Amino acid sequence: MENKTSKYFKYAIGEILLVVIGILIALQINNWNENKKLVAKEVKILNEIKYELEGSLRDLTDDIESHQRNSKSSKIIRNTILFKKKHHDSLNLHFLLLIDDEILTAKMSAFESLKSLGLEIISNDSIRQKITTAYLYMEKFTSEKRGPNIIAAKLEGILEPYMVIDREKFIANPTLLKKEYWGRKIPFKFRNYTALLNDEPFLFNVMNAIEYRDTEIFISKQFKKGIEEVISDITQELTRLE
Repeated sequence: MENKTSKYFKYAIGEILLVVIGILIALQINNWNENKKLVAKEVKILNEIKYELEGSLRDLTDDIESHQRNSKSSKIIRNTILFKKKHHDSLNLHFLLLIDDEILTAKMSAFESLKSLGLEIISNDSIRQKITTAYLYMEKFTSEKRGPNIIAAKLEGILEPYMVIDREKFIANPTLLKKEYWGRKIPFKFRNYTALLNDEPFLFNVMNAIEYRDTEIFISKQFKKGIEEVISDITQELTRLE
């Protein structure tokens, strides 16, 4: 009887161990599956953020190029007014670029999706922080009226009384009337160019425009480097996760 009881207890303990091992294996498999699902979600949201940031980077690059072009035109107009140079038709384009404005049209939908999922879904602390910082700056760039655009609006208000439509160009070239979109390319001429040369508020604001645009170029270039770094980090992280 003692021998049978001993065998029974050994058998029972073995059964219990098998059950415990089975439960542990099942829990491990379940945890592995849940972790796999989380990684899949992380990969998906990282791909979405990367795609969105790449679009914003392209738009920011275009804005930097526009600011550089417009800053160059502003300096040409500054020298023209400062030294009271004669008007010639090639200056008209620079006057138009002087009052041009740029707005970053970055999208934020991927970051909003990330916030709804929970920022912690990004397992890499450094990348999570960089993404958050990039979008905070993005929101500031898109929601705030930037200095160059404010000064461009001021300059447009000063210039408008001096500018009139160039009727002769329209009459000489009727195809101009068929244009569906003008933007800032309406043919114009000055009604009193000499008075403009002596308009001190205009010269003052042109100089301000140069400073604003050059500052914006510097800030935008730094922001561009930051976005490029985030995209690079995300690309490396995706390679690791996938």
